Amino acid sequence: MPAVVDAPGAPKRSVLKLSMAVSTAIAVAVLAGILLFDVSAADAGTWTMTASSTGTFNWSNPSGPPSFTGMWNPPVGNPAGCNYPGQAPCPSGDTVQLNGLTGSTVIVDVALPQPLTLSVASTSFALQVPAAGAISLTGASTIGNGTTWTISGGTVTNGGTVTSNSGVIVVWTGGTINGPGTFGIANGATLNINGAGPTTLSTQQISNSGSINYAPTNPLAINTGGAISNTAAGSIFLVNDTAINSDGSGSISNAGSITKSGGGATSNINVAVSNTGTIGFSSSATSIALNSGGTHGGTFAFGTGNTFAFNGNHTLIPLRRFLEPAR
Repeated sequence: MPAVVDAPGAPKRSVLKLSMAVSTAIAVAVLAGILLFDVSAADAGTWTMTASSTGTFNWSNPSGPPSFTGMWNPPVGNPAGCNYPGQAPCPSGDTVQLNGLTGSTVIVDVALPQPLTLSVASTSFALQVPAAGAISLTGASTIGNGTTWTISGGTVTNGGTVTSNSGVIVVWTGGTINGPGTFGIANGATLNINGAGPTTLSTQQISNSGSINYAPTNPLAINTGGAISNTAAGSIFLVNDTAINSDGSGSISNAGSITKSGGGATSNINVAVSNTGTIGFSSSATSIALNSGGTHGGTFAFGTGNTFAFNGNHTLIPLRRFLEPAR
């Protein structure tokens, strides 16, 4: 067999150098892959906050102003650059436990891009989401007795379930609650919708087994398939005459009670209503106008000088009743 020789003038190649170069390239690629895998697949963990004294703490910097006494305790293996839960470098799905912060306030002062699961068990505790704040929730979040949760212009995006237990007060004065999840108001809990707004419920369902007191200056908008489901245990009170609006895709279903308890004129409900419970009045000479149709098998109870208006397409099934006051 003839010997293989390089052509005249051809560069000399080193098999050893080529082999080392390939090996090095593979090693770098594998190492890079490992590093990328570690960052992207960081396990979700549990954060807690501790405070040396009662105070008001910003989510992004609890050890700074105004109180200087709070501190986040990150989970083991927390990625570099993840300084507070929900920050962009942090993994999705971290759990945040706000326990033992009696008498304190935590303000979500920034927009948090990573979804979290909240667990709050602190009495006389306040959680606030102002206009600059946004929090995204996933999984099963629980807000414990003694918490006042104020949404005052910020955004709460919920893709899981939020349970506001008995004794919780949710104050919604402005901002948006959205996402495909369910925001629950348990029996004994209260949702106060008041203030100047605007307030928007989008996609999200509010499931109420407690009390909703509706008294804002500007109307709530129930858009993009948003819904309020008032269970058999739930009560909704229309405290003033402010309307409830919708883009046509929202809905209210009532298996409990909706009562016009205040105002001096008409509550215009510009969203489809399904009533299998009771809609009525505790204030005289006032009216309720159901302006966007609905299906009704429940009760409409009249008080002194009260009127109902039914606009749009309404279906009255046999079980519905119209009750007038005794004469």
